[in-house]
Amino acid sequence: EEIGKGSDMSGGKGIMVDPSKLGSEFDSLLYEDVVATNVVAEVLIHKALAFREGEEGETVAPAPAKAAAAAAAAIPADPHGGVSRLRRDIGPASEGTEVTFEFKVKKEFRGISLGAVPFQLQVHFKRVSDGLNRIRVVTKLQAITHDREQAERETHVDILGTHVAQQSAKIAMKGDYSIARATAHANKAYMKELATKTGAEETYGVWKKDAVQLEDALQDAWVSCMPTLHAPR
Repeated sequence: EEIGKGSDMSGGKGIMVDPSKLGSEFDSLLYEDVVATNVVAEVLIHKALAFREGEEGETVAPAPAKAAAAAAAAIPADPHGGVSRLRRDIGPASEGTEVTFEFKVKKEFRGISLGAVPFQLQVHFKRVSDGLNRIRVVTKLQAITHDREQAERETHVDILGTHVAQQSAKIAMKGDYSIARATAHANKAYMKELATKTGAEETYGVWKKDAVQLEDALQDAWVSCMPTLHAPR
């Protein structure tokens, strides 16, 4: 359980530490300073899209303030009306903090040509440098392709790898260690295929090394939770 919490909090990133070198390793971690606290990310997606299973369990909230409401109004016009919103409480964040979201096309919209769909990210935070509360808004109208080969060629393997690690960590936090391990393992072949198509073999190599360590840790956690059977006397 603690492995899952640590991986989720770190965005799926971790390092193996020699106990005899714990002091020096810990000092190196402190170089990545916290740049913001009380960070909350909200993602707004088109009505034709829905957040994947596992995301619905997180807080889905209305616009919490006038600034957020004004930001939402900046989303390009949606001919079908309405958006889906997902809120993620992050807490403190450094420049290397990564958070991923996963979505899918709703059944009733499959086969309908939309051309492009709008996305918006709203990040609420308190900046460490001056203590002021800020909101950053990123809006994009994303073109849709039905060409799988094109989509795979333009995949960011590093982002996908982070997402796989975070999803495995979330499952592990629920105590489903075997499923978490299977999730990480099942993505290896596809990640390798995407790395070949995008020329990201080096990125895949780094991800695979971390994934193997995570799988081993999850396997150990699963074994430790197995009940001990004693032969009758």
